[in-house]
Amino acid sequence: MKIEVILKKVPRKGPRSYSVCMTKKPYSTPKLYVPKQEGKPVIDPKRPWYVYFYWRNEEGVLKYKFKFKKGINLHENVRDRRQVGNALVDAYKEALERGWNPRTKTVAKKTVAREDFMTVEKALHYAYKIKKNAKKSAPTLNSYEFHMNRLLDWCKNKGYLGLNITDFNIDHFYEFHDWLRFEYLMQPKRKPKKGEVLEGEPLSGTSVNNHKRSLSALFTTLKNERFIASNFIKDIPMVDEDPVNNKAFTLEDLKIIRTELQKSDPYLI
Repeated sequence: MKIEVILKKVPRKGPRSYSVCMTKKPYSTPKLYVPKQEGKPVIDPKRPWYVYFYWRNEEGVLKYKFKFKKGINLHENVRDRRQVGNALVDAYKEALERGWNPRTKTVAKKTVAREDFMTVEKALHYAYKIKKNAKKSAPTLNSYEFHMNRLLDWCKNKGYLGLNITDFNIDHFYEFHDWLRFEYLMQPKRKPKKGEVLEGEPLSGTSVNNHKRSLSALFTTLKNERFIASNFIKDIPMVDEDPVNNKAFTLEDLKIIRTELQKSDPYLI
């Protein structure tokens, strides 16, 4: 059973509703039955200890009761019976969670269900996990994680974090892209002196493009996993990058280098 929840106040581009799955388990929680007399556990051959739980019928009613003793009553004191009984409770919980059916004595094969609603936050973490399992290099993974977290922080401030990944489109990303280019300021490289106000520098074109490369790789993974129809980020053009100018050595620098190489590596000269 699914319940649709309608949201009254949401961001302009946010989701208006979401579904909550209310599917019931086919069984009750296993418990240990402990016979008691005057409120205290008793050891009585006519009153055995056992683990029990109920199973639902075709109408969803907890109708069928299953009881399992499994040697609990071979123990002659309360402490041992309780210890063995609780261990059996945990064992049956695990078996039921793995799909064991006590009526048919079989274990159902579980299939991995694809979620109909995956948020931007969950989708990006999912894509990053796949990249990590693919054993990418540490610097590459660090870049993915750093740039992903910056996008997620921005989405949180904008109210897009809970948006369905299928609703996160190129307009949202351009909004983030422009924020990186024109609004975001890095932390100053030094601490301000007393009474001094320092302004951070904007991101370089290279840094903006690196954000795009990392996030495009994650969105490609989501496309390959069929969570989104296409990766629109890869079609966004790169911004101009600042040229790296080579700084020539001075004549004094060359003299120092030559003197050092004559001592340490004359062949290099």
